Amino acid sequence: MSVIIRIVTGNDGGGVRTSELMYYSALKERDITVLGVIVGGGKSADIYKKMFEEYVELGSLPRFDGSITRKALNMWPVVVHALRESGKVKRSMAGGGSILAVTTRQQPTLLVAALIARSFGKDLYWHAPGPLMGGLQRAFLGLAKKVNRIRVIANSRYTATQLGVSASNVVYPGFDAKRLSVEEPGRYRKALGIPDGKSVYAIVARVNYEKASDLVVEGFVGSQPFEEGSHLVMAGHADRPEFLEKVRSYAQTHGKGQIHMLEFVEDVGNLIGDSDIVINGRRGPEPFGISIVEAMGSGKPVLAFGEGGPEETVRDGETGWLVKEATVTGYREALDRSWIDRDRWPEFGRQGKEFSGEFSLEVQVEKYLKVVGLR
Repeated sequence: MSVIIRIVTGNDGGGVRTSELMYYSALKERDITVLGVIVGGGKSADIYKKMFEEYVELGSLPRFDGSITRKALNMWPVVVHALRESGKVKRSMAGGGSILAVTTRQQPTLLVAALIARSFGKDLYWHAPGPLMGGLQRAFLGLAKKVNRIRVIANSRYTATQLGVSASNVVYPGFDAKRLSVEEPGRYRKALGIPDGKSVYAIVARVNYEKASDLVVEGFVGSQPFEEGSHLVMAGHADRPEFLEKVRSYAQTHGKGQIHMLEFVEDVGNLIGDSDIVINGRRGPEPFGISIVEAMGSGKPVLAFGEGGPEETVRDGETGWLVKEATVTGYREALDRSWIDRDRWPEFGRQGKEFSGEFSLEVQVEKYLKVVGLR
């Protein structure tokens, strides 16, 4: 029996949580037993508890944010947490001798994950969700590597370059075609009162500063699509209430009823299916961008900030449009370009769907299993 331990956190969100849910299902379909380690509480903890058939809950990670000085002072509590909590896993996991791989994603879990892997006599596989940011994160990775051998898997060629990882160790998060099924065509257009014949631009992502939600909304207002009566639908949780309120207030004041803000939606396929264009906003490089390949897999053109993963997934002028600079003007110009190309949207969608096969969950899970030594 092939057994993998997957270490997740209760604070997982966005593409990380989406990918974890999809990978779990794909691994089970391949008769691989997946044991869960859930670190800390949070919105995702209950979701993971329903997903894993067997799991161990660990205490929340000490806060590791704020100034450099504060982060340095918090390093010791992180070490204490890792030493205390890692022992619970070996004691709790049944059939520990059959464990073939230990994996994690979030960088703050690296130390506790390294100790867990060492207790089973295994290397730790870190499926990095993005590059390291700053010297303290690199130092933390170095500390974890002193505890146990860590094999790094990058989530894109961009991340691999930033981490100094071989391109052979790139495994994209992948999209699941089953998640994109359209079960109720027109559901969101009808619910939001979007008139027939009006174009819909959609964002399926968290509402936060990093995702440039404010820049996209302000760029949309005054753009050619906006002036022609197009609608923008945003679906995703907000990290900070004050930022959400800023975006919502601007949309209500200037959006003329053409901007709709929804909470996180489960039926992603219905929303993407009701859309003409999917937008992936970002202020800086996007490590990967799972909503991009989901849109491509659904046959929809994509508009995305053109640094990082989108350079690998979006073919500018063929499957979508890359934003040249992360400013209101930059997003507005890209939106205007998309409108000029509106007669080619079906062509862009077809080409994107053809190109998306490389990023499918089926392809990427098989590659993942080879990297961790299960194929």
